[in-house]
Amino acid sequence: MNMMESLRNLKNVDDHRKLFIDDLNYDYTSGSLFSALSEKLQNEVTSIEQIADLNGFLIIYCRLPKLLKGIERPISEQISKSYPNNLLIFADEQNQEFHFTNLKTTEQIKSNIPAPYRPFRRIVIGEYENLRTAAERIELLKIESDDESAVMINIKHDKAFDVEAVSRDFYKDYVHFYRGFRQYLMNNNKLTQPIADEYTQTIFNRIFFLFFVQKKGYLQRNPNYICEQFKTIGNKNYYKDFLIPLFEKISNNAENNDFQDIPFLNGGLFEFTDDEKKIRIANSEFQVVLDGLFTKYNFTVREDTEYEKEIAIDPEMLGTIFERLILGLEQNKYKDIPDARRASGSYYTPKFIVSFMVKQSLLNDLANQKTLRIDRKKLKELVFNIEAEKLSDSELNKIRQRLLDIRIVDPAVGSGAYPVGILLKIIEIIDAIDSAINPAEKEKQNYRYDLKRQIIENCIYGVDLQEKAVHLTNLRLWLSLIVDLEVENIEQIPPLPNLDFHIYQGDSLISKIAGYDFDQERKLKPDTKGLELLKTFQAAKKEFQEIVNLEKKNKAKQKINKLKTDYLTWFLNKKKSEEQKYLESIAEGQGNFFEEDEQNLDLKQESLDRIASIEKKLSSVHLLSEHFNWGLDFFDEIEAKGGFDIVIANPPYGIKVDVKTRDEFQLNSKDSYGIFVSLGLKILKPGGTLCYIMSDTWQTIKSHKNLRNQLLKETDTQFLISVPADTFGATVNTGVYTFIKRTSPRLRFADNAENRIIAADLSPFKIKQPNGSWNTGNLEAGFELLAELADFDSRKDGETIYSERDFAVFAYKQKLIPRFSNHSFFIASPKLFALMEDTGRSEMVEGKTIYKVDFNGKELELVKLGKLYKGFGGIKSYEGFHDKYMRTIEEGRYKRINEDLLATHPLTEEEKLSGITGKKNFITMMKFGDHVRNNTLLNFYQPITHFYQWTKQSILELDNLNCLRNKNLYFGEGIFFSVAGSYSPCFRYSKYDVFDINAHLMIIDEELDTMELLAKLCSTFTRYLLLTYINHTAGTNTQDIEELILTQHSNSKLNLLSKQIIEKLEKNCDYNYTINEQLEIDRLVYEMYNLNEEDIKEVENWYWRRYPKLAEAIERNMKAKQREKF
Repeated sequence: MNMMESLRNLKNVDDHRKLFIDDLNYDYTSGSLFSALSEKLQNEVTSIEQIADLNGFLIIYCRLPKLLKGIERPISEQISKSYPNNLLIFADEQNQEFHFTNLKTTEQIKSNIPAPYRPFRRIVIGEYENLRTAAERIELLKIESDDESAVMINIKHDKAFDVEAVSRDFYKDYVHFYRGFRQYLMNNNKLTQPIADEYTQTIFNRIFFLFFVQKKGYLQRNPNYICEQFKTIGNKNYYKDFLIPLFEKISNNAENNDFQDIPFLNGGLFEFTDDEKKIRIANSEFQVVLDGLFTKYNFTVREDTEYEKEIAIDPEMLGTIFERLILGLEQNKYKDIPDARRASGSYYTPKFIVSFMVKQSLLNDLANQKTLRIDRKKLKELVFNIEAEKLSDSELNKIRQRLLDIRIVDPAVGSGAYPVGILLKIIEIIDAIDSAINPAEKEKQNYRYDLKRQIIENCIYGVDLQEKAVHLTNLRLWLSLIVDLEVENIEQIPPLPNLDFHIYQGDSLISKIAGYDFDQERKLKPDTKGLELLKTFQAAKKEFQEIVNLEKKNKAKQKINKLKTDYLTWFLNKKKSEEQKYLESIAEGQGNFFEEDEQNLDLKQESLDRIASIEKKLSSVHLLSEHFNWGLDFFDEIEAKGGFDIVIANPPYGIKVDVKTRDEFQLNSKDSYGIFVSLGLKILKPGGTLCYIMSDTWQTIKSHKNLRNQLLKETDTQFLISVPADTFGATVNTGVYTFIKRTSPRLRFADNAENRIIAADLSPFKIKQPNGSWNTGNLEAGFELLAELADFDSRKDGETIYSERDFAVFAYKQKLIPRFSNHSFFIASPKLFALMEDTGRSEMVEGKTIYKVDFNGKELELVKLGKLYKGFGGIKSYEGFHDKYMRTIEEGRYKRINEDLLATHPLTEEEKLSGITGKKNFITMMKFGDHVRNNTLLNFYQPITHFYQWTKQSILELDNLNCLRNKNLYFGEGIFFSVAGSYSPCFRYSKYDVFDINAHLMIIDEELDTMELLAKLCSTFTRYLLLTYINHTAGTNTQDIEELILTQHSNSKLNLLSKQIIEKLEKNCDYNYTINEQLEIDRLVYEMYNLNEEDIKEVENWYWRRYPKLAEAIERNMKAKQREKF
């Protein structure tokens, strides 16, 4: 008997014992475990006993009156205290359904930090379950040797219950079958690839939906309805004669005798276009997809929480596919679907991060409600741990009402991760509240369904440019709704709500009404007609939610668009009238003078231009009404109620917006995520929470200083969390950020900026492990730790809470940020940040600003390097130029140099200026090569490896295109720094003829010693200051180097150490200075800045976090050096 048959035949405790002893090689055991449970849990349990074991690992069988997920975890947690190595099987009273469960083993990230909450995973075995996946996973529990310890068996069980592994397998299979199906459509319907992609996505989404609805029992209460219908299709076409009519029934309630006992769900997402109805698909293609993909896996309608996971495919998988695969195709991330291992997109959000953001945002909202006035710690227990015991009935009632009044929006809704996450969390909290104060409420039929519907229809909003994203979000909200619907017959299933005016398709970044700001509209007081139009418009949208008939829905939409057009017409005419009055006032102000002055003429012309612009908009106002608009489409939430309570998103990054949009938000960068932040602040209510995942570059780079200034003035920052680069599969480093909007903006950046920021570096907690496996455990633990530290209280302005080699957490008051003129939102030591302060005590000495900082009991005199140097780039290359004129020592990217062509004679001034006429016309070029070799940072010395053809032709060609930058600096020697790369900047000394644009030459003040400066620049501490406070990204520019601070003290030892390193590198380019002279350089530089042992440890731990491979190599080489010594 195979495993699937064994699982199908499970009927009672003896069958389960037989399964584990005969099929999986465990040993027999017996005995009640009732005494291991508390009296409260004993009352919930019919029986609990051990049925098999091996070397201390127990298989436990527990019967419950009813399988309730809320009771299974507490039982498992209590049993695990006495018997930590176990698998617990829960059975219902009738032995019809069984839950094989696993409480995942988790490790402490540090001994002094509590272990993270353990995820609870289950495999469901029952009459209506597809057992193929269950059989494959349970087969992994098989014992291969009696010598396996309980710990080894535990690892085996943790692997078998890895829901992420199942999801990854499904995704890989999905990509495989997607490609095949799409190719079939292209070959047999003469479709282009983009059209075939669109049809494949839609058809697969429809099949997904059917499998979820089938799981719920809505398809004639048959758990195998879809496949059974395929088997009986005969000579008919499965697509045209089954799928299309079935969806017409689901979407439009079309009459069809073949679909009796199939519900009408109001699923307008699934209406087939005429073109879709025309495509031809053979039954054999569906058989391949059904057998190979959809029937291979088990499906569940209920979406997991971050701690409760079923080994099945849930609706979140739709989001995974959309965000990893579909968006990647549409944004040309790759020409075609690559291998599944590479088909990872930019915006997928792990569930535990969604959960953290949702919980933190809800906690902020409840804690900031003046009408509640409830202790934040009590609220946190409720929101994070679902513990209501410390709150009074009155407080719980107020919290319940507040949660039903909250307004939340995701301006880049994607696949609906945040709307669904918010919905599930609010339901979970209210469920706990009702259990405490009104248990009878929960006994009502469809209690959770009615509650969810109320929240969906009143609290949750979203916008996305992609129509597919809007449809997918609606679908996930619908599935989340129907999972809790219990009816006796199909006819009782109510139609799904219309969410067209909650989840909008549109451009979030167009924030104006017909070109005018919200604020201007607020100043424009509506008259009676305007108020009436708004009232009618809002009422029509509310009525639309209840319409189920397709024809009536379309008519209602037309009516709503007409009302929107009417309002915009009123609005523009009002603006035109105001402008005409302004024009008249200019004329009246002129009086009786015969000639108008030039200023008045300009004002009149500007006013006439604005009137002409309004008239142009009025002529096409019907087109304006077709576009989404924040102020009008969400009028109640933004204009009437002052804004949304929570704005939460993972907005797109890497998309450049136009200059007009950038200027509208008063930013100096066109990166889309910065615009989304500014937009979020606009639509957010004072006291509301802005919570985003986004690229971390905004924190320090100069092009985002305007955004930082906005945040400093308008918000109290709460969290800055750096996460691993592989968290979202994005091409940029990302972070999680939380801000609370102030009631009124600060006049000065530091005014009342006493709020404490938690700044965490979790980036070393890589998800993808070196062995190719995936593990989010440490990162999840990190977020749990931050949740505990959110209310960390201290009177200090800043402190280091944790600083380890693999993670760090800092806390500091926001008022520190403006003390450094770059306004960096730093994730680093607040104490060491004091060295960057350039707004405090200073004095002018010989034309230089000397900053005075008290540090560790000593007054340091510091000067910015920008006062002592300038940086210059060299030859800029257009495509093909370097290929044409450049050569290298070794064949590779460029051709190898023929040594006979090297200019070996001293060049004349004429040759330097105009080129060499002879055959030997290649000169040396300073061009940065690798930053790292053999896990060693390549600082100090740059050997000549590149050469450039220096002829009249090359110079003329380069000069015509303005490629010869800073020609007056060619043919010399000096310090260069690199401007790009994960390990940039590197600082190297070189003698050169010409240099590359990416090798910036440092022209330094005469008072500086070149070799001493080189040592300082190559010190670990200088790198720390530069890459934590000045520009923490992978790119460095001249302005960044200018911000570096130097002590006024000099030390000739540094000069000697630099020379010593260069001499040794000239003789042996593999010489490892990092375990020799570098150690002394770092010690001397630490002394110059008066760092103590604790400060030095912080810098070196940072180096481990930023460059783990380099740090490990240094430690390994130091140990080897010590062994050689002794």
